[in-house]
This record gives sequence, structure tokens and C-alpha cells, in this order.
Amino acid sequence: MSTDPFFLRSFKRELFNACAHIKLKPKFKSKTLKELDKSGISVIPNFYNSNQIKKLKEDALEIFSRSDLNIYKDETNSDTRAFGANWFSNNIDSFCNNKEILKILETYEGHEMKLKFTMANLLIPKVGNTGSGGGWHRDSPREKQTKAILYLTDVNTTNGPFQYIKGTHKPLDVLKHRLFRQPNLNQKRITEGDVNNLLKNSSYKITEITAKAGDLILVDTRGIHRGKPMETGERIALTNYYFKSEKSHHHFKQVALDPNYFK
Repeated sequence: MSTDPFFLRSFKRELFNACAHIKLKPKFKSKTLKELDKSGISVIPNFYNSNQIKKLKEDALEIFSRSDLNIYKDETNSDTRAFGANWFSNNIDSFCNNKEILKILETYEGHEMKLKFTMANLLIPKVGNTGSGGGWHRDSPREKQTKAILYLTDVNTTNGPFQYIKGTHKPLDVLKHRLFRQPNLNQKRITEGDVNNLLKNSSYKITEITAKAGDLILVDTRGIHRGKPMETGERIALTNYYFKSEKSHHHFKQVALDPNYFK
């Protein structure tokens, strides 16, 4: 510990994060908020009905078909992403601005979400694909970062389910990784080998979210997660991104369907 020049800085940051979270805990009264607090993830079944899902799926596929928009594809052409899909679909925009979801996540994070947008995602199996998101990672190693993921297709163990390592979102767990000389676990990108070592030497387990179209996943993506590599079929989903600042995020402006929508 004494030879780690970043430990003291990490300790101060995680102590602040832990204290801030403790102050918020009395507000976590619903089952969903309690699950987010304890595990970092909560699933709400049948959040949208089949008719709503049909319309959302049709709109997402129409956006993917457009050649005039900046559609992202990964190196294997397995992972197709449309950042800012809410700007091109009223149905998707309604999901993006869903007040019930927003209230839950603002309560959990403890502040107002001033910037939000939706990413539509299509996954198909290709040789060498690493799943949605390009493998194991944290969205934010430094603080809470929440997302809402809505499955538009049924998702089983072979068509790219969301995978999450419960507990790795907690400030003290993040600090513990640094204390026991596992700083790689606190980076944005985490190797398969690091995850395997973590699972082998701890009580952590991978939670795989197999669910139906219309089921909603609320998740603190500070925790270690990925989309499982695709083996069969397809997976279509919508993901809401939330930020406490209206300031444009340079990365997302570059990959957005139309950068002019990032003010």
C-alpha cells in the first residue's frame, strides 16, 4: 500500500463517495432502489408492453437502415450503435424522458440529470466479436454512473445478455481493489484475465440478465460489466445515458447520429 502513489488519493475519493452514498440511503425505500444500492443492478419485468416494444423496435430498425446518419459499427460488424436515437423517433424519445426511470436514478445518484440521450443497439454474431461494449469495463471508475437498458428482443444466454459483477460498484470495493494491488480492476477497460482472477480469489460472481422484450435493467455502470459475446440470433436494445451536466461530451458528439444535436 505504501508504495502505491495513488492510494491516498483513491482513499480520499472513495471516502467522499461512501459518505455521500450513506447520506442518500434513507431515501432508498423502493425495492428497485434497495437493489441498486446493494447489488448495483435491478430488473423491472414487463416495464413496456408488447405493442410499445413493437413500435420501439420498428423505429430502431428504421434508424439502423438510414445511410444519412452516423451509425457506429465495431471492428467485427457485430455491434451496431445509434447514439442519439431519441432525436429521430418520438417513441424512443418518450423512453429517453420517462419520468419514472428518471426519478429512480436521480434519487440513487443524488442529483438532477441535465443531459440524457438514448443509444439504440443491434447485435448479431460475428467471428471474433467481444459483445456489446467491447468486453469487460466500467463506465466511470471514479463515481456513480447509471443507465437504463430496455430489451426489445427476448434475450437468452447465447444472444448477448448483459453481464454484471454485483458489488463492484461500491466505493469500498473499488478501494479494496487498490489496497490489494489490483488497480487494473479500477480502470475503464478490464481484461478477461483480470476478471477471471477476481472471480477466482473472491466471492464475486457474474450475474447474467436473461430476460424478455419489455424488461428494463437499471444499473450502476461503475460496476464491472459487459454484453456477453454473441453466439446466436440477434439482440436489440435501447440504452439511456444520463449525466448531471449539460456540457457536451466530446466522445459522444463524435459518434452521435448527428453531432448538431449535442449543444
